Amino acid sequence: MSRTLSVIVLAGGSSRRLQGLDKTAVTVNGRSFLDRVLSFWPADAPRIAVGLSRETEAPVTWCREDPPGGGPVSALAAALPLVTTDLVAVVGADLMTDSRIADSRAPREPPSNRRGMSQAIHAEPGL
Repeated sequence: MSRTLSVIVLAGGSSRRLQGLDKTAVTVNGRSFLDRVLSFWPADAPRIAVGLSRETEAPVTWCREDPPGGGPVSALAAALPLVTTDLVAVVGADLMTDSRIADSRAPREPPSNRRGMSQAIHAEPGL
């Protein structure tokens, strides 16, 4: 195994809090959450994403958990055999990786219900 870092991106959630809207495809300043997360890592880091395959800016090896929608443990079980490095990072595909965007666009108060993120996204065009 190589001493570089691999990244496993969990991108297979059902987006229940977003009423089924694919949260990895949500864009901020023209870039999806998924592309932001993928670009955060060093260029030589192998990227493995678990979920439905889709076009991305960075090269990605896609796999699917069994059963589809089986959750993060199933997702890790699908992705770990594809890791070829000594180190691995596991992250969600919906993370905000640019602190300037996260700071400037984050709600000032935490959402008071489970639909808070969905409401924020639908209320803020381009978020």
